[in-house]
Order: sequence, then C-alpha cells, then structure tokens
Amino acid sequence: MNFLNLEYFVVLSEEMNFSKAAARLYISQQSLSAHIHKLEHEFGLPLFDRGIPLQLTEAGTYFLESAKVILDEKANLEKHLSDLRDFQCGDLTIGIPSSRSAVVLPQLVINFQKQFPQVNIHLVEGDSNEITQALYDKRTDITIGFELNDPERLASERLYLETTQIVVPNQILEQYFKTRAPLLQGKALPLHIFGDCPFVGINKDTWLGNVLYGACRKEGFHPNIVMETKNTISMLSLCCGGAGICICPSSFLSARWSPLSRQLLSSATTFPLLYEEGQSWITLSHLKDRYLSLAARAFTKIAKQFYAPNETDSSAEA
Repeated sequence: MNFLNLEYFVVLSEEMNFSKAAARLYISQQSLSAHIHKLEHEFGLPLFDRGIPLQLTEAGTYFLESAKVILDEKANLEKHLSDLRDFQCGDLTIGIPSSRSAVVLPQLVINFQKQFPQVNIHLVEGDSNEITQALYDKRTDITIGFELNDPERLASERLYLETTQIVVPNQILEQYFKTRAPLLQGKALPLHIFGDCPFVGINKDTWLGNVLYGACRKEGFHPNIVMETKNTISMLSLCCGGAGICICPSSFLSARWSPLSRQLLSSATTFPLLYEEGQSWITLSHLKDRYLSLAARAFTKIAKQFYAPNETDSSAEA
C-alpha cells in the first residue's frame, strides 16, 4: 500500500465516478482503475461495488475512514518535518468569508509577507458556513470569522469585536426626515426609527441577516426590503448608491483599505445599531487535533499584534 493509492481511493470515494475522479486527479480512467485494483488485490476485498451508481462496499466504507486518518497524519508529519527543515518555504491555507477578506486580509498578508516572503498563502473563500465546514474538513490551516462555540475541537484567538451600524443614504435622510442629520450621530439607535424607509436586505442565513431580521422582530416591524443580496460589499454599495438603508459591520466602514471608495461611503450617514445581538467577536481558529505549522503560528501572532490595541474598540480597523 502506498500513499498515492490511498489519495486516489479517497478522491474516487468522494466523486463516486471514475471519469470525474480521474479528471480531478489529472490522470486517465485506466490509471485510476489500476490504482484501485492494486488496493483491492493487496487486501483481498472489493472496495467498490462497480454497479450503477458506483458505491462503496462495507470494506470500502471502513477503509475510507482509516485512509482519511492515515492521510491526515501524513499531512501533519510533512508539515512538522517541513517546519524543522525550513518553514519559510511552506504553505499556509486561510479560510475566510469572501466579503470579509477584502477588509481583513490586505494589511495582515502584507505584514506577513514582509517577514516570510517564501511562504505561499492560499485562500479558501465562501460564506461563513462554507468556511466553517472547510475548517472541519481540514481543507484550511486556520480560519478567520465569527466566533464558534466548539472548545473541545477548536482553539481560537479573538481578534476584534465586530459591531453593527445602520447605514442611511443621505438622500433618504433628506426625503424622509427633511435633513441629513435628524439624529445624534454616535448614539446607538433602534432600527424602527427608519421603519418607513426602504431597505437593502441580506440573506437571512448569514450572521448579518440574522441581526437585521432579529432586530426587526424585536422592535415589532417588517422592513420594506426593496432588494436582497448575499454579499456584504454589494449590499453596502447599493445602500450608499441610494437604493435603501442597510445594516453593516462596522469594520467594513472604518477600514482604510475598504474596497469601497471614500466618496461613495461619504454619501451615507451611519448610526450604531441598538441591538445586543448585533455584535460578535471575530476570531482566528484552528483544529486542536491538527498540527499547526510554524507559518500558521506566525500569521496568528501577526494578527493578534495587529488587532491588540483595538480588542475592545468596536471601530477596529478590520
């Protein structure tokens, strides 16, 4: 048995299709079939039922669990040995929600690459649920995102406390309140004050969507959603363009390297949202049972140092 055979077996068990698995591995179907036959010959048992659809046999199901453990241990060993040799030539895979990467990563990556220019950084992006799953699937070394309540499996470092702002286009302030500053800026406000105004919504399955609709339920009104998006940057762009009010994480508004122009952001007025659930820690997490490379440790240290002065500051530059 060799590791290559195990890797090919795991990929085929994930795809359950010789053609798709071979394409994913950049080999021919004949070559893939030969590797699987070698494993089956070695153990004297069929690992796949080659009917339609392709299925794992009982032996194959058991073998898959063990194969994943063996390959995980191999990956841990390789990272450990690479660190002992020269971790500065390694790889680091970071999971982060797509929208948040635009405001969190630039300065962290720049600081890291100045110190460790030979480490290759790879990103796994998606929504928060996808990033969390990637962490548990061991497809990332570390993830940056909302705090997860799983102390038995995860080790986490708090970076900064995310809070929520009500973002109101200036033209909507003028239309509904006859002024651009009807309320005291800097004072937390309940959302129902803007209950008659149009809103740009965000998917209910996201943390921000839960905050929006949770605040509305608590205050007893239904927001007038004129359009909805899954992306925070898109939502904020539509809002600042005048489409409607939105609620937005404070870090997206305060970061110097925000992907939105200062001119666009200046076309709206912001007010802190008066809603306790509208805040959450942003953390850097990794699996406790997986070897944390020196590159990952170095990145974690840089992130903690970068955010240390702002740990209790809701306007942290994130």
